[in-house]
Amino acid sequence: MTSPNRVVSFCVFIGGILILVNTATFAQNSNPWPTSGSVGIGTSSPSSNVLLHTWFADEKVHHRLALSTTSYVDFRLKADSEFRINSYDGTTNHAPFIIGPSPGSNLLVLKSGKVGVGLSSPSTLLHLNATNADADLTIAAATAGYAATAIFKSAAQHFNVKIRSDNFFAIEDITASPDRTPFVIEPNAGDHLLYLKAGKVGIGTTAPAGVLDVSGEFYTDTGGNSIVLREQNTGDEGGQLQFDGAGANRYFQFDNFQGNFRFISQDASGASEKMRILNDGTIGIATTAPDPNYKLSVNGKIRAKEVIVETNWPDFVFADDYRLSSLAEVERFIKEHKHLPDIPSQQQVAGQGVNLGEMQAKLLQKIEELTLHMIELQKENRTLQKRLDELEAKEGEKLK
Repeated sequence: MTSPNRVVSFCVFIGGILILVNTATFAQNSNPWPTSGSVGIGTSSPSSNVLLHTWFADEKVHHRLALSTTSYVDFRLKADSEFRINSYDGTTNHAPFIIGPSPGSNLLVLKSGKVGVGLSSPSTLLHLNATNADADLTIAAATAGYAATAIFKSAAQHFNVKIRSDNFFAIEDITASPDRTPFVIEPNAGDHLLYLKAGKVGIGTTAPAGVLDVSGEFYTDTGGNSIVLREQNTGDEGGQLQFDGAGANRYFQFDNFQGNFRFISQDASGASEKMRILNDGTIGIATTAPDPNYKLSVNGKIRAKEVIVETNWPDFVFADDYRLSSLAEVERFIKEHKHLPDIPSQQQVAGQGVNLGEMQAKLLQKIEELTLHMIELQKENRTLQKRLDELEAKEGEKLK
């Protein structure tokens, strides 16, 4: 028995897309669907249980939603299992959505909202997995513009990662006020930042020798005050550390010059070397040529709270076998040489300087010799005083 005509609609679910099939009016029996065989729509010889009409030989399913002959959307499932959505605007045929047939080229949208490309179990909101040597993510830009992506928390709090067509790369901090760009790689040759697996970072070099290796000048600046660390290229000079100031006393510098350590400063009168330490430990202050016979050479005056000198001390003066010059001998030497014996003359001190430790010992020797002479004079005075007392006693007896 045939029932009245009815309008029936059904859908086909393909690749996560719900496709509505055009409705049709037909006469049906009490059981309108066959219990075996296949159903063809747009074809009288379906090759599968349900087949929608196709336009191309490489297609399995092709369904079109059309507003007109020049405005429509096609849902296509090709023979190689590629699924795509095409749209036509009357001029150009677009294919904005494609799922490829290879195992890693699938696009997956979970009900949790996570999207995976190239994998079946995304662990984040957007999870990309490359299946070959190509990049996981490519962002292209116009010829004169930027390719940029944002790490976004809010309109006022996010970072932009920007790549320009001339290979300029930057990370822009939008959270700062005003915006700032704390990380930039310029496109000039040699300007690169390299991270190695061993944890070493090289700036300007592809083979860092340490945890941080900078090929070039290191420079910091705050309001005209800066610190500069550079490698000098004059042959005789090595590394240099310079502290620059914005005022008249402009900078203070340490450097390696011919294996020696120099201290240089600049004031209103210009730059000059203040101190030098030679590689053998010799130090020169206010001189570029410290005397190699002395560990410290100072071209100027020295003031100190205390100076300790370790040297031999003239205790030998008090030895029993020490020959003490008589005062008469000392007098003759002074008249002839115009200075004490064993003490340098004025000309010697002016031309050669004086050894402080040795001079202290010489002066002490003269004090000790003078002390011995005073002891002898005291003995003589006591003898004379005794004789004088005896004479006065005899004279007193005579007067009685």
